[in-house]
Amino acid sequence: MHLDDDGSLIIVGAAVTAPEVLAEIQQLSRIAPDELAVRAPKELKKAIWEACGGHDPHFD
Repeated sequence: MHLDDDGSLIIVGAAVTAPEVLAEIQQLSRIAPDELAVRAPKELKKAIWEACGGHDPHFD
């Protein structure tokens, strides 16, 4: 994970290519043609939450 100069989060992970997972995601949000769904390891949940301004949600 990287915090860009403009405050954007850049998440590094494996691209999700499984059609069933992509279909599930697209039921809730649109994936634009120039975007990828990325699988971030579960160990990053707390770091992502905190980078977005959250306070210790107890991700154990």
